[in-house]
Amino acid sequence: MADYPIFSFFCTSIVVLSLLRLSTAVDTLTSAQFIKEGETLVSAGRKFELGFFSAGRSKSNFLGIRFVASPDTVVWVANRNNPLTDSNGTLEISNEGELVLLNQSRSVIWSTNSTKVLRNPIVQLLDSGNLVLRESNSLDSVDYSWQSFDYPSDTILVGMTVEWNFKTGLEHYLTSWRSTDDPSPGDYTFRYKIDGLPQLEIISHGSAKVYRTGPWDGVKFGGVSNELNIVVKAIAIYNKTGAYFAFRALKDDITAKVTLSSDGFVHCHLLKSGSMKWDLMALCQSHKKIGTCLIQQRGA
Repeated sequence: MADYPIFSFFCTSIVVLSLLRLSTAVDTLTSAQFIKEGETLVSAGRKFELGFFSAGRSKSNFLGIRFVASPDTVVWVANRNNPLTDSNGTLEISNEGELVLLNQSRSVIWSTNSTKVLRNPIVQLLDSGNLVLRESNSLDSVDYSWQSFDYPSDTILVGMTVEWNFKTGLEHYLTSWRSTDDPSPGDYTFRYKIDGLPQLEIISHGSAKVYRTGPWDGVKFGGVSNELNIVVKAIAIYNKTGAYFAFRALKDDITAKVTLSSDGFVHCHLLKSGSMKWDLMALCQSHKKIGTCLIQQRGA
């Protein structure tokens, strides 16, 4: 009996340590937990996962969200401007309630930097692909202090927007990767043009417009083929509170994403349920004349 307290303490210590570091696939991270290389958050329906990755031949590490069914398909990157130079990054919730990415020396290389103070913060990866920082006792989106959907990388998913929020002044736009081996911001941005008639446009090197659609006619943007409307519905809104472009898939067994490539092309990719192969539905890029939209259908 004299050994029982020691045994109890030993078992309790194991339980506490297991709570600190994630060893199984869960969709939430609490302030008592952290993620390191090889560990992930996985959304409840196993559609998306958040974890560390390296792109192509690069030796740098990044924190990103990717499809579980297509692990090479990264849809969001946190530390695009500050890659990890080794595999010793740690993701955790700080004492201030922020989600932070730390390097080996415990320096912050990326942070959510939100303005809302949370009492009991948790991080959750949703089945939409949205990573949210919220109160632990509330699922309401108004209680999010930060969400990845507000800071897109090179890809938008269903539920995301390319937009202008007139109340906050916040703009959501896509920025291409530098290359397939480098997720850092590249040469192209994909934005919703709001001066004049609503249009979508690709801008190169900060100011040069290399492509734009025709104006929105209530159904689609001019110059974009109706062929895309078979499986994807485009949505464009312009009112007093904001202006945004979004889309949704018209078939339940189809996953869709729109990506701005490192060479300035806008791709709409479709993934059928049970498949690991993305199909390329649309491809847009200007050549010498602004307003050209090339519509193709091929494997990608």
